[in-house]
Amino acid sequence: LTLQMNNVDDYNTVLGNVRKMTPSKKFGRGLIRLNGNIYEFQTAYALEKDNLSSLLSDFVDRLIEKEKTKALKVPVLPDHVYYKNLGVLSTLRQVVVGVEKNSLDVATYNYESRPIHVITGLELEKMLPFLKGMMESFSSIHNQLLFVLDGEKLFAKTDVKTNYFYQKNFDKVLKSASEYILKLDEDYQKYKDDERVKSYTHLTLFIIGVDSFLSQINASLQSFEEMIEKGSALDKISVILVDAADVIKKHDFDSWYKRFNSNSQGIWVGYGLTDQYVIKLSRTPKFCYEEISNKFGYVVRNGIPIQIKLLEGEDNHE
Repeated sequence: LTLQMNNVDDYNTVLGNVRKMTPSKKFGRGLIRLNGNIYEFQTAYALEKDNLSSLLSDFVDRLIEKEKTKALKVPVLPDHVYYKNLGVLSTLRQVVVGVEKNSLDVATYNYESRPIHVITGLELEKMLPFLKGMMESFSSIHNQLLFVLDGEKLFAKTDVKTNYFYQKNFDKVLKSASEYILKLDEDYQKYKDDERVKSYTHLTLFIIGVDSFLSQINASLQSFEEMIEKGSALDKISVILVDAADVIKKHDFDSWYKRFNSNSQGIWVGYGLTDQYVIKLSRTPKFCYEEISNKFGYVVRNGIPIQIKLLEGEDNHE
């Protein structure tokens, strides 16, 4: 059966050949096929017309209350991706970074896979909402010694206040971090106990502004590389470089970067993934050419990009 159709040819599509029969142009009229014959019919109000909306609404509410089995909500990409709403706890092997756009799965990144990792994009300042979300994700990880070295002072005017943020005196922070790794190495050389090493606290250095950081530790660059080397041997260090792609690219041939970074993995924020040379892609799907806002980005693993909606700090919309 069918009610009024805008196109008279649609009656034939729904009911088969109606022999040019159409319902009268009155509200509630339609056609129905019964036993091979076409009939015109008139619908009727189930309730008084004036009270129809409110009575139907009450009827639906009563059905909902009685029915215990309900359809699951259809998952959709959220307007804002907040760490606490995703229901997944971050670990260094699976740090929550957003939601995959196509599958709607929680997107994670393995920060134990290599000593050095990059978070990059066309402009450092545009990464701040994502970095706020990442601070929430990282600060929930247990058994971790976290230092955030904000040489560009991105967080200076935000509400993110923690005891692991530093905006200067990076040489002193590096000295403290290096001494910690050296102590772990000496302990391991003494006991040669892999299980003991597994219980050690992991060192994470979150470096925002690569050139700013290096300019402050220039005299200690060798100890920086030695720290990464010893920490890497123990699988107890992650150095996360955050900066614009053109800045990070300048360090391609720096010994510490070339030795410990993999250019086939990282996180890219916003548009421009196909126009950069920091993260090497083994294939470039069509979605990589889309113009996307800085709320979106890509997780790249082994050169394969996955488009995600990025984490963001809750204070962006309070």
